[in-house]
Amino acid sequence: MKDDPVTDELRRRGRAVVSGIYGSDYDVVYAMLESLDQRLADGAVGFAYGQVYESLRLEPKTRELVLVATLAALSYPDQMVTHVIAAEKCGATEEEILDALLLISTVAGFPCVIEAMKRVRKHFRRKQAGAPPPPEPG
Repeated sequence: MKDDPVTDELRRRGRAVVSGIYGSDYDVVYAMLESLDQRLADGAVGFAYGQVYESLRLEPKTRELVLVATLAALSYPDQMVTHVIAAEKCGATEEEILDALLLISTVAGFPCVIEAMKRVRKHFRRKQAGAPPPPEPG
């Protein structure tokens, strides 16, 4: 990607936001995106995190719960689980995550929420068993 002071600043701010959420896992998240396409990684970090996320007045936990519910409604289970992990890192409990999913059942439909809850419960079972999270697709 061409050097551009605005783009570079957005990526810098984005890295700070993502690092604040994922901590030491930032490198894993970025590497997964980068393995798909460098422009995708830079765009996700710079635009989504550096511009949009940073400008929101929502608390990080609330923001992640909204993303979990939205990704569930859109049937993006892998990305949903990534944001479940982010929601946990931002202080969300298993109950709050399940409540966010239950809330969308009225607009997204029960089948979508059932599938999302299966994935979330599987994530928490793995976590309680001490198993590492599954590798990112890609």
